[in-house]
Amino acid sequence: MSVTEKEFLTDEELAVTTAAKLGKDLKLASGHLGKDEGRFLVQQYYTVQENRIAAQHQARKLQEANKPYDLIKYVSSQMALIEFQIKNSLDIWTNNQKARISGLDLSFNSAGKLGKVELVSLIGYTYMNPISLNSNPQYTANFSDTSTNMLKYRFKHLAKADIEANYQKWSVGASLRYNSFMRNIDRVFEDDLDPSLTSEVYILPGLKAYRQQFNQGNLVFDARFAYTLKDQYRISFIVNNLLNAEVTSRPGDIQAPRNFIVQLQAKF
Repeated sequence: MSVTEKEFLTDEELAVTTAAKLGKDLKLASGHLGKDEGRFLVQQYYTVQENRIAAQHQARKLQEANKPYDLIKYVSSQMALIEFQIKNSLDIWTNNQKARISGLDLSFNSAGKLGKVELVSLIGYTYMNPISLNSNPQYTANFSDTSTNMLKYRFKHLAKADIEANYQKWSVGASLRYNSFMRNIDRVFEDDLDPSLTSEVYILPGLKAYRQQFNQGNLVFDARFAYTLKDQYRISFIVNNLLNAEVTSRPGDIQAPRNFIVQLQAKF
């Protein structure tokens, strides 16, 4: 039974509704993923990983505050399993594509007090070296940068940091997200589709010049302020993309500019 069929799951259903491991058939299918499927799974892997880290951080904060955290911990564990299964699927796919991905993942969490101010922080960094082992010129000719064997649509560096200060009923926090430049994409996105024509034909006109100009990666800052009223209501003011940076996660996908959110949370 899915959550769309029923608004809430019972404790008994929660006990048995868990993320399933890859079966034999799915592992076999992982070796024959198409490019679009592979790219989608890569994006989902990082999305799930980010949400898993956030859930772990939230569970730790609730535990330290002696508040219920079992459900958040459950969500975190399910995300960790899904993350692991997606990684397994991608490993099978990349191995089938004659590739090697090595790297390093570091994370640091802290919580403490500076006088009467409670400080909570989260820092994470991931280094990857995703390279293709396929040296066939017909294969590498599809790379936008043929001088490297780095796999397409991959980042070498990912970083995230978050710090929050709590004083009585006030809370202020800031976070940053960074990803390095996506060095390789499909060449077809940058090249003229039909050079024989007098007019130029591009899937995304101007993309090549844009990538040459913005080739230092993406760095985004967010900020938030909150006030707790009568321990029942929490009013938050959130600023996403504080410096209004121009950010693209992949070719043609420009992310939202600076935006403001007013949020009201209530406990009943």
